[in-house]
Amino acid sequence: MFTTGLSAVPDLISELSANANKELAIEETLKDIDARWAGIDIEIVTYKESYYKVRSTDDLFQALEDDAVALSTMKASKFYSSFKQKIDEWETSLGLVSEVIELILTVQRKWIYLESIFMASEDICKQLPRESALFIEVNAAFTDVMSIAAEHPNAAFQCNTDGMLDNVNDMDVKLETIQKSLDSYLDVSCMGKGSDS
Repeated sequence: MFTTGLSAVPDLISELSANANKELAIEETLKDIDARWAGIDIEIVTYKESYYKVRSTDDLFQALEDDAVALSTMKASKFYSSFKQKIDEWETSLGLVSEVIELILTVQRKWIYLESIFMASEDICKQLPRESALFIEVNAAFTDVMSIAAEHPNAAFQCNTDGMLDNVNDMDVKLETIQKSLDSYLDVSCMGKGSDS
């Protein structure tokens, strides 16, 4: 009986050691994620001398993808409960980074196109005064967000700022409204020119 008990000890020690190593691996991976995102910035460049825009997000999205896989693997581990708070915090944070950056890129595409029209054509502004006023409002908001991001470009910090997602989403909705009105106006203008000829 005593001998049987002793023979089980090495197995128990081996299991405890393996478990400790797996927990340490999760701990180290979380530290790596902390360190990595402390150094990942949104790559921002000047645009038309008075604005800022996002230049490239390839490295950022690659890091998001890699760390999403790492966090998913940790969530599937039997040791997840020991690190639940930290894993869940990072999962939420990186989910927000992905959502905000994708939305900023969408807003940026629309803003660049509309800025070249509303800031350059007095005729369009006169024909679409409501949309022009709305664009000026969005232009100020987008310029403000990008200026702050240029000054403090850390992606995790910026994207997790209170209200950031709602703010950028609001810009997107307004730009979409402006775009639709502009398209309608241009369609009518083209039809008018076509009937004149």
